[in-house]
Amino acid sequence: MNQVEEKFDVAIVGLGPVGSLLALFLNKAGLSVMGIDRDRDIFPLPRAVTINDEGLRIIQKIGLEDVYLENSTVIDGAEFINSEHERIGEALEAKDLITKNAWNPIRFFHQPIIDKKIRKRLMDSGNKIFLEENLINIEQKEENILIKTQNVKTNEKSYFTSKFLVGADGGSSTVGKLLSIEREDLDYNREWVVVDVKLKEQVKMSNMAAQICDPKRLATYIPGHFPYKRWEFLILDDEDRNEMEKKETIHELLDPWLKPDQYTIIRSAIYQFHSVLAKNFRINNCFL
Repeated sequence: MNQVEEKFDVAIVGLGPVGSLLALFLNKAGLSVMGIDRDRDIFPLPRAVTINDEGLRIIQKIGLEDVYLENSTVIDGAEFINSEHERIGEALEAKDLITKNAWNPIRFFHQPIIDKKIRKRLMDSGNKIFLEENLINIEQKEENILIKTQNVKTNEKSYFTSKFLVGADGGSSTVGKLLSIEREDLDYNREWVVVDVKLKEQVKMSNMAAQICDPKRLATYIPGHFPYKRWEFLILDDEDRNEMEKKETIHELLDPWLKPDQYTIIRSAIYQFHSVLAKNFRINNCFL
């Protein structure tokens, strides 16, 4: 059992982009920060794909705007199209638009590239970072918080002390569970299959994001940072979710846009868009 004698101002659980950026902000403010994450490496597959002008304005405060500017794409805009891929109404033109925050309204990136660069900044920041550590327990005392973790490889337990704790560990937050925070169901529960591809050389596609208003199947096209593209397809009630992730099904879904020899599938994953909201974001000195 390891006991870390140093008391930290803030402990952060979860070192994805949210937890990592929070650690960098707090470090710049002069606070002592420790962070833990159950994984050793960043998540290797794309999830988030965009950052807006407000996000870039915030990122600029810690000098990370170059990470996004050098590894992202400004799209031409967005449109609604019908089942025949004909535009409905007017498109939202965005390519040359600059907001009051002095940035483009939205930029598209490939998350593994961005996360890798953020992780390097985090590891070089002077924050105390503990990887491959699972959060086991939180004990709130009068003046501090006692945090118990367990190493995923050795099973060795460690104890840390901090004044504040922040759970940045995702929708199935361990911090939220340990604090018994209830969640409000906002009554949207549908499954979609998300497909990320890498285009082959010389393959060109529209740089306009699109919502496909097909009554047979809703879909979204996201022109990510070249050469990456994403589609999201609604899974219908009578469809077998296991079939939807198969390569043959993905090829069929993408056929209106591309032929199989024009791209490589990076991943296909089924997501349940489960709209919930935590009923409480703070319990004493612990936050979500």
